Amino acid sequence: MRVEAADDAVYITLTDWGLPFDPDSVRPFDVDAPVEARARGGMGLRIIDWLMDDVARETASSFGGPNVLVLSKHAEHRRAR
Repeated sequence: MRVEAADDAVYITLTDWGLPFDPDSVRPFDVDAPVEARARGGMGLRIIDWLMDDVARETASSFGGPNVLVLSKHAEHRRAR
């Protein structure tokens, strides 16, 4: 895990060497569905996409290679009162 602050943004880079994961293979999480009817999985992806301004993924091309997830959040400037 690496966290960097640059300009008006924070970048969080998560790297693992687990099994490659294709987020497009997960059915979108339906927040409006009744709890008992919701599909398992996908909620974490929805939360990440909802909270972050940009999400970049590099999936390992072969077993044992690094999977990299870079999350970006831009700062909001607020006026002092």
